[in-house]
Amino acid sequence: MKVLVVDDEKDQVESIQRGLKTKGFGVVAARNAQEALCCLEEEKDEIGLVLADYAMPGMNGLELLKTIRMRYARLPVILMTAYADKEKNVKDLADPRNGFLLKPFTLVELLRKIEALSGYRVFNPYSSLAIYD
Repeated sequence: MKVLVVDDEKDQVESIQRGLKTKGFGVVAARNAQEALCCLEEEKDEIGLVLADYAMPGMNGLELLKTIRMRYARLPVILMTAYADKEKNVKDLADPRNGFLLKPFTLVELLRKIEALSGYRVFNPYSSLAIYD
C-alpha cells in the first residue's frame, strides 16, 4: 500500500518515510495541503491512506481532511498533531475512515492505526515478532 505523508516539517516526513518503508509501504511525500491534493489527483488509484499534520501553513490538516472527504470519500485519513487540545477540534473524526495520532508517536502506534483504518494487514499474526522484527 502507498501512504501519502503530508507535513511541512522535512525531518518529520523523512522519519515517517523511513519507518514505513522498512515495513514495505510505498510513500509519497507532500510539504503542504495543496501539494498533497496534486499528489492525490496524480496517484488517486495508488494511494491507500493519507497521514497529514494538523498544523500546516495555508490549508491546515482539518481543512485538507474535509477536502479529501468531498473528493475521495472512502480514503482513510490520519491527522497527527503535537497539541493535545487539537483533539477536541477534530471530533468530526468520529468517522470510521478518519483517525488521530498525538505526536510524538511510535512506528508501532502508527502501524496499528493504519491497520485499523485501512484494513491493510500490517501485523503478521503467525510471527511472534510481528512488526518488531
